[in-house]
Amino acid sequence: MAQNDQNMNLEQMMDFAASILFKEKRFDLAAKQVDILLKLDPTSTEAMFNGARCHYYNRDYKRALELIKKADFFESGPGNKHDIQLEKALILSWLGEHRQAYQILNSLEEDDRVLFNLGWHMLRQGKIKDGFELLERGRSINVWGGATAPKTIVQYDGTQPLSKKSIVIINEGGNGDEIIFARFAKYLKQLGASRVDMLASKQMVDLLQDIDGIDSISAGPINEDDSDFWVPSMSLPYVLGIDEIDGTPYIKPKQHKIDEWRDRLILNPDRKHVGVRWQGGPLFEYDQRRTLPIDDLCRVLQRYSLISLQKESDDKYPDNLRNLENSIRSWDDTAAIIHLMDFVVTSCTAVAHLAGAMGKKTIVITPIVPYFTWAEKGIRTPWYDSVTVLSQMTPYHWCDALSSILLFTEK
Repeated sequence: MAQNDQNMNLEQMMDFAASILFKEKRFDLAAKQVDILLKLDPTSTEAMFNGARCHYYNRDYKRALELIKKADFFESGPGNKHDIQLEKALILSWLGEHRQAYQILNSLEEDDRVLFNLGWHMLRQGKIKDGFELLERGRSINVWGGATAPKTIVQYDGTQPLSKKSIVIINEGGNGDEIIFARFAKYLKQLGASRVDMLASKQMVDLLQDIDGIDSISAGPINEDDSDFWVPSMSLPYVLGIDEIDGTPYIKPKQHKIDEWRDRLILNPDRKHVGVRWQGGPLFEYDQRRTLPIDDLCRVLQRYSLISLQKESDDKYPDNLRNLENSIRSWDDTAAIIHLMDFVVTSCTAVAHLAGAMGKKTIVITPIVPYFTWAEKGIRTPWYDSVTVLSQMTPYHWCDALSSILLFTEK
């Protein structure tokens, strides 16, 4: 009995350590810890479930699927079954089994987690309105948006008359999201709003200020006496009932910035110039899933003159890639450089959205579960007319997508 108590205490300590490591995003160590726990108790469905999640975040999807299938086999409780099936659907998606994942989600009792994930599948099928209605359910579980509500302004839900009313859009998400959803400001004007203001992150204010429909933009604070309504930016397609996306350009670079960068870059008129970005913001927990191998990317594009649009990377720059990291000071700089390029090749970053919003020919290389803007089947996206989407076929293997780039660079 004493030995059993000692083992139980050890298991509890290891489980606690694994949970701490998981919260600290040390998914590799958390996964190893849970695997040891499973050796101590091979029939623990809780350890199987937690192990599947750890391996999922540690990018070992095959091991994650193996554990979640075992948990499904041993578990009989309906509540736990639901969580296990939902986790299985997420893992299958990252293995490229989108149809099977969709079938599982459709079979589950509806809750906000299930419906939010079904929203992505709706967008993948081209069902814009249905997709955003379901994505909106993610607000209750903090996986969609994140705007802080003003204290005294009424939230716009799409039913209130906007005629002769003022409304403030509060941006949320990352910089890419701010670019994506700014396009919908003009719809509020079309509904009769007398004034449409926007609260944006400091670094995006100058870039977005001239977008159609925006009367003023700032980084805050809001003067709540100036607005009748407010709306979180990522809810705009939902509250507006959008069922078709306008993919035409809506951001223009500033002419003085174009002139400045034309003089600085001194581009060879006899060569094609390509803007390259391979990595997003390192603080985003999924960034590792979208980061491209820069050496392979530059090798594929070696016939072109390559200009880096990258910031915040510790990677060594290949010899054929011009490094501007210390020269790019603002998004206006980035927009001007993009304007001077023949085309852009990028991973799923805000640069992809900026280039698309400018109407620049762009090739976006996405992971096997792409962001919602790139989710629709095929190489086209309704969000940007000028963008070609090339996706992974196998998790963390980029060779298929990278080898396809040259098929689209001369078109």
